[in-house]
Formats: sequence, C-alpha cells, structure tokens
Amino acid sequence: MATKTVIMRWRSSRNSQPDDFRHGNTYGHVALGVPDVMGLSDVLMKEGVEFTTKPQAVRPGSPNKLAFIKDPDGYEIELTERH
Repeated sequence: MATKTVIMRWRSSRNSQPDDFRHGNTYGHVALGVPDVMGLSDVLMKEGVEFTTKPQAVRPGSPNKLAFIKDPDGYEIELTERH
C-alpha cells in the first residue's frame, strides 16, 4: 500500500498564506510511502532521475529507509519505506 504526505510551510502568523507562490515557498516536499526504497531507487537511477539524497537507512541500524529525488520542475519528492 502506498501512502503520500504533503509537507506544508506557512508564514509564521496564524492562518496566513504566503503572499504569492514561488518555487518552494508553499511546501517543503511530497513524501511517498513505497514498499522497497532500494529497489525503486535502482530503477530510477537507471532512468536518470536526479537524487538529492541517495537511498539510506533513516538512522544507523533502522530498517526504515528513505531517499529524495527531484521531479522535472525541481521539487523534492521523498521516497520512504517504513516497517
């Protein structure tokens, strides 16, 4: 089962939105839950997808993994595998 998360970033005052949309000022990144980060990353690397963070364990010894890629517009997408 795949999941997704959108990380939102707003100005510091409550309930206010950014004045205008500029690349990257409205959200941090989108996160997609995937069953096999390493396997998917191998396929994406072969296809030439740009990685900003190579596939790795979230912390040493953790079975959870993540990687960050860029979409064609330059936005980051987190690939996350949780156990």
